[in-house]
Amino acid sequence: MSDKSLDRAVFPQIVLEQIGSYVYRLVDPRGGKTFYIGKGTGNRVFEHVAEAASLSDRASLKLDRIREIEASGNKVRYIIHRHGLSDEQALIVESALIDAYQDLSNAQLGHGAYSRGMMTVGEVIGLYDRGAAEVDVPAVLLNLNRQFDRALTAEQLYERTRGFWVMNPDKHLNVKYAMAVAYGVIREVYRIERWEKSAVGEIVESDLRRVDANGGRSALRCAFVGSVATDIRERFIGKSVPDRSQNPVRWVNC
Repeated sequence: MSDKSLDRAVFPQIVLEQIGSYVYRLVDPRGGKTFYIGKGTGNRVFEHVAEAASLSDRASLKLDRIREIEASGNKVRYIIHRHGLSDEQALIVESALIDAYQDLSNAQLGHGAYSRGMMTVGEVIGLYDRGAAEVDVPAVLLNLNRQFDRALTAEQLYERTRGFWVMNPDKHLNVKYAMAVAYGVIREVYRIERWEKSAVGEIVESDLRRVDANGGRSALRCAFVGSVATDIRERFIGKSVPDRSQNPVRWVNC
């Protein structure tokens, strides 16, 4: 379909029924520069030109640019950048394009521009890397190893953190917290309420955990019962801890 055939400023019905949500660009044909990015459904892409014509007393960078193009004898070029999207996908694509193009007439930044928009590598690292944790509370750090998955639910993470471990909490009676550690990063902090001990043969594996195939020499395993430590967790979540040994259990300040 040629650009000229788009002068009618509507999509054919069959297109309207199938195009879904889309992200578009308005381009100034005089220099080929994109001056506006938007998202929409139906005939939204064409409505800006119609608005510039019907609302002659309304001024904005976008509408003024469209009027300049029309006055020069040219027509706005319409580019459908992505289509067949969900509304959420369209928001993300629109925001990314707004970041990528310069000197747009958009009045607002894209969805999530401040929290997830264009950043330098250093800014991204600063956003997510919270630095090293200073564990100043009596805690046991539990390295989940292969038990960890980024898609775990809160319940699964708790079950995989609390047990079952080869350890002796009787030697660390003042321990108050258990920290789930994976890939050198603290994923959650729990307040320990009590300990349970079980013989290997007595342990009933939950569907929430992976079966531990590592038998080890000890016939006894320990697990804690507790809850998320809401009072201190924000101090530690996302911070790194050094991995100094192969031992998955590490006692700190206790």
